[in-house]
Amino acid sequence: MRPGGRLAVLSYHSLEDRRVKRLLRSGRLGGDAPPKDAYGNSLSAWTPLTRQPVTASDEEVARNPRARSAKLRVGERTKYAADVQAESSAGNRAQSSQAPPDERRRV
Repeated sequence: MRPGGRLAVLSYHSLEDRRVKRLLRSGRLGGDAPPKDAYGNSLSAWTPLTRQPVTASDEEVARNPRARSAKLRVGERTKYAADVQAESSAGNRAQSSQAPPDERRRV
């Protein structure tokens, strides 16, 4: 996805929502913290556009009870993500062109 692209995720379970929240905040699904720049700012691949998840209104839940657990989170792709992806793909191309075919499969 290009920088500026938006990702909207609808989760129906708290564990799903936790993974989405971590992805949008740190840019990773694991528990690792995102890298930081020289000023201490987080260099995440995503910027959350909604601080809190968007949930169904009371009126909507009355009409559709299944909507009570749905949560919508939206994030925007940052420029940092494109820079990191370009560096890693350039590094992979350099590594694959230098390594013999048997070594490329192990990497």
